[in-house]
Amino acid sequence: MNDRRVFTRSPLHHDLLHSPPGLVIGPDEHLVGDGAYVVTSFMMAPYANNGHLTERQLNFNKKLSQCRVRVENAFAKAKGKWRRLKFLHVRNPRNLVEHVTASFVLHNFLIREGEQMIDEAELARPINDNEMLVGAIDEQLIDDVPEAERVLQDAAEARGEEKRLFYTDHLLPLPEEEEREDDDEIDGDL
Repeated sequence: MNDRRVFTRSPLHHDLLHSPPGLVIGPDEHLVGDGAYVVTSFMMAPYANNGHLTERQLNFNKKLSQCRVRVENAFAKAKGKWRRLKFLHVRNPRNLVEHVTASFVLHNFLIREGEQMIDEAELARPINDNEMLVGAIDEQLIDDVPEAERVLQDAAEARGEEKRLFYTDHLLPLPEEEEREDDDEIDGDL
C-alpha cells in the first residue's frame, strides 16, 4: 500500500476532511506531499510537470521540494539513530504504528535532554538541484468513495488549488527577484 493510500485511509485525513477549517491545522498551514498526493486545503503538492509549467510553477515546485527534502532527511536521521525503523516486519499494522511512535517519542526525549540529533550546519545548507525529490503520480489510486466523502474531497481540492495558486503567484519570489533582493541588501549594507 503506498503513502497516499495509507494517508487517505488514516484518521488524520478523516479529521482534516470533516473538521471545520482551522480546527486540526491552521488555515495557513498544510502538510507537504509529493506528486502522488492531491492538492487540498490541507495538503500541498507540486504541479504535475508536463513540460509546460510556467517559471513561477517551476519555482513553486523547487521550493516545495526543498521543504520535503528536509522532512526526508529527518526521517533518514531517525532511521540512522533507530536502525530498527529500517526493517520493521510486522503483521499487525497497529504494532507498526506503536513501534514508530515509540521511536519518535524516544527521539524527542533525547533532543529535550540535550543530545543534538540534527546538524544545524547541514540544516542551514542550501539544497542543490540534484538533491530535490520528485514523486510520481499513481493514477490507479482511485478508491470507491461514498458520494458525501467525494463532495468534501472535491471542495478541499478546490480550496487547495486556490491556496497553491496564491502561494505561487503572490508569496514566492522568482529566483531573479530573490537575487535582486539580495543585491539590494548588500547595497544597503555599504
